[in-house]
Amino acid sequence: MEDVIKIRLRFPKARIEINNLMMENHGNCSNALVAASREFGLIQDNSFCKAIDENETTCQALSTAESILTKYLQDKKITEIDQHISSLNNNVHLFKTLEFQRTKCKIECLRMTPVIFDLILQQIECT
Repeated sequence: MEDVIKIRLRFPKARIEINNLMMENHGNCSNALVAASREFGLIQDNSFCKAIDENETTCQALSTAESILTKYLQDKKITEIDQHISSLNNNVHLFKTLEFQRTKCKIECLRMTPVIFDLILQQIECT
């Protein structure tokens, strides 16, 4: 399957920035995604995001990414929001599946959050 489908990550500097922000935020993936989205000009503020629960035991990166992408698309008046969100979710799922097949290990939030941000940027590039 790896020979047929490959997900390419195209924004290494953005992934490094997410890693740095996660370290500064004590591993909080959602705060890192919001901060990076503001730095990269995707969003102006984070008032649209659901409250980010600092004590949450599950990774909220994907739901935060969906909120960021939705806000960006609304601000740009792009109509196919559901299609873009679905595409982001499919790409994240595909990446996780291929990585699991390759490494036989579950991908943790710390490693997945930079990938999710890269995939957000790729989705925006498609708009």
